[in-house]
Amino acid sequence: MSRELNSTITNAITSSSLQVFFAVDLLFDSPNELYFWTGYGTKTINSIDYVGSGDVMTISSVGETSEVSAKGVTLNFSGIDDSSGSLFQAALTEAYQRRVCKIYFGISGSESDMIEIFTGYMDMLDISQTGQGVDIQLTVESKLVDLERPRWRKYTDAYQKSAYPGDKGLQYVASLTNSNLPWGKGGPSGTDKSGGSGGSGTTVGGDGGREIAGTHFS
Repeated sequence: MSRELNSTITNAITSSSLQVFFAVDLLFDSPNELYFWTGYGTKTINSIDYVGSGDVMTISSVGETSEVSAKGVTLNFSGIDDSSGSLFQAALTEAYQRRVCKIYFGISGSESDMIEIFTGYMDMLDISQTGQGVDIQLTVESKLVDLERPRWRKYTDAYQKSAYPGDKGLQYVASLTNSNLPWGKGGPSGTDKSGGSGGSGTTVGGDGGREIAGTHFS
């Protein structure tokens, strides 16, 4: 999927030198959202304080194709040495599956012009203990994965009203189950649709046949 770059980023990436950064939103249930960026110290972007992850956080390549397919991303946090840290606590205690993760690309010095390059749902979160500390690996699914999920909707009156109270669009579905709806048959033999005697045009005979422009179909 193509994205439009604003003039600030376009001018920066065509210059002889530039400094880029990535920022990540991990939107756990409020108020436990976490925000990181790939530098050091705290950076305020659009009134949100992003904690510098330095060399701790790495982001896998963000891949897209011309086809409509779901490409995921993996975030790795390595060597976390503070078990009381917010990320470690969130990994242990927060409900993370299906929570939103956003990844941004920006140019240092023009943080307000950063662009969103990926949005998905947190899927798998693995924690492992190493000699250098704690490693956390977070797998994020693309939002396009929703296109691959089956929809378990039912075309029943009860299901429709559970989603849209007061909607009567499917209230007669159940009564149609055993209904006999003959097609191509009219009234008494020799009468047409209007109840008159058979004539030219479209008529329906008692034997179930039809006559269209003088041609008989059985």
